[in-house]
Amino acid sequence: MLNLIGNTRHHRGRNQTLHQFDIDTILVATENFFEANRIPHSKTYGSLYKGKLQSGQGIAVSKIHLSDRYECFMKEVPILVMLEHENLSKLLGYCTRETRLFLVYDFAPHTTLDRLMFGWACTTPNWDKRYKILLGVARALLYLHRDAPIRIIHGDVKPGNVLLDENLNPMLSGFLNTRYLDINQTDCYLSTNFLPWRYMAPEYMCYANVSTKADVYSFGVFVLEAIIKHSSSGYSFLLKYIGLLCTQKDAEDRPTMEEVVSMLLDSSSLTPHVAKTREMITRECSNTTSVPVDNYDVDD
Repeated sequence: MLNLIGNTRHHRGRNQTLHQFDIDTILVATENFFEANRIPHSKTYGSLYKGKLQSGQGIAVSKIHLSDRYECFMKEVPILVMLEHENLSKLLGYCTRETRLFLVYDFAPHTTLDRLMFGWACTTPNWDKRYKILLGVARALLYLHRDAPIRIIHGDVKPGNVLLDENLNPMLSGFLNTRYLDINQTDCYLSTNFLPWRYMAPEYMCYANVSTKADVYSFGVFVLEAIIKHSSSGYSFLLKYIGLLCTQKDAEDRPTMEEVVSMLLDSSSLTPHVAKTREMITRECSNTTSVPVDNYDVDD
């Protein structure tokens, strides 16, 4: 058991324990939310700080303003504590104070992906590192969609929720928009939304209807963002096609995260998807115009 100070309550899920910290422990760990400990990122619903527990363990603390979402989140705590994946930021505990919720992760990030990509002092990682980051996030989503104890829609996939350590190893975080699926359930209704519009799938934006394919769409958007304005390479062509496949208008036309991971690991897995998309575009265009559709070549 970790040497935690001030934990007054525990939530258990499959032999995992989520700790409720008191506010003094959080203040000491973050040096009273010292500005130098703030991790700059695009603030959708809170601020992020790095810190250290008395045991020496590095942590990240997300400081969030909440309203009615608090009760829903607390009901989901026993499930969140069960999640175990090398590319998921493990939720260690939480703290509440008035209208604020503090989420404590057992990971001390160096930066976030949006800071790396869009920050004023951004340093674009090379293609190998960019590929490693995207593959890590894809594997985390595959775990949530297929291999977690309960199938999960993340609902908030964006660069600001990807934490990076000094070696740029990615950890997907940000579970306030998470939804859980029953065994035979494929989608659900989401009444609240924190996701920036550009990462929202059309069915999500128009009808508040979310499925695992909404996560696929969001992932596809920031795959495309990762290659914008960068020179051509084998990786850029591969990622371009994956991003375009993931962001198709109709959810049923998008690949699953299992297929996305397969495509990232083996570009030959792209061929049937590109062929299917080409066939669909050709069919649609034949109904509206006589202009021929250019062929896609995965190996360009």
